Amino acid sequence: MRYFNLVCHILFMPKRKRKENSIYDKYREILEAPELRDEEIDKMRTHVRLMALAITEHVTKSKVNQIY
Repeated sequence: MRYFNLVCHILFMPKRKRKENSIYDKYREILEAPELRDEEIDKMRTHVRLMALAITEHVTKSKVNQIY
């Protein structure tokens, strides 16, 4: 009986739809700027990555290997 209930549950219960949160939506939420386009967010992410790389190279006084 338990097996039958499990099978019925799997077959007939509607699937839950998960809301997918993209990284772009997260950036818009953090920056409180819903009008930002994806291309603008990509540029910001690139600049943040380069700034972090420059800081790391300055602190370690050596070049950091990077793969893009």
